[in-house]
Amino acid sequence: TGDRPYESLTLANWGLLAPSRADPQRATPLCREALQISQELGERSLTAYAQTCFGQALTGLGWFAEAADLFLAALNLRQELGQKDQALEPLAGLAAVYLALEQPTQLAYVEQIMPRLSQVTAAGVVEPFRIYLTCYRVLARNHDLRAVGVLNAAHEALQKRANRIPSEPMRHLFLEQVAVHRELMAAFAQIPSERRSESSEQWRTRITEHTNLAHDLETLIRTPDNPPDGSTKE
Repeated sequence: TGDRPYESLTLANWGLLAPSRADPQRATPLCREALQISQELGERSLTAYAQTCFGQALTGLGWFAEAADLFLAALNLRQELGQKDQALEPLAGLAAVYLALEQPTQLAYVEQIMPRLSQVTAAGVVEPFRIYLTCYRVLARNHDLRAVGVLNAAHEALQKRANRIPSEPMRHLFLEQVAVHRELMAAFAQIPSERRSESSEQWRTRITEHTNLAHDLETLIRTPDNPPDGSTKE
């Protein structure tokens, strides 16, 4: 039909789907073509989306430096366009790249997401649960107590969306055959049962009331028999 913008969007979407269809190598040419079309058209929002999808494809293949460049370019475009919600996806992409590389900047990107975490299911955010999962993984890797609250919120949002699917077989596919959803479910299953009933707000309150918990625990274990320098008491 000559609808070039929609062609770009469709190609980018196929690029996201290819890894789920056990064809990760196919994602790269699809996303590259989507990006080329969007740039030819001067469609900056589409370009940012294609760059984000391309970044996800390259991350999956372990091409982290190239993925980071694409995520950063997409983030800059989203910010220039004032698209704060859509900027969450390239931010999460950057956090995931630097998590894989074990770089400390991973946490800085998640800190930018956290104040807007309630917006990850907003219109225009294509993969909200990838954002949730990345935030959880980064926080957990950094022993941050907010990790459980993020995971609880992610599980609640995922179940709410799944419950809108009337077909039980399709609902099961949604939860188990989409890798990000499956990984969120598996992580949630590992939370102690007494923590699963707590809402994100309860966890935020818990953390706010005891902001120095990590410091206090460290101080507690520094008894005369366990000095901080690692020496032993005579």
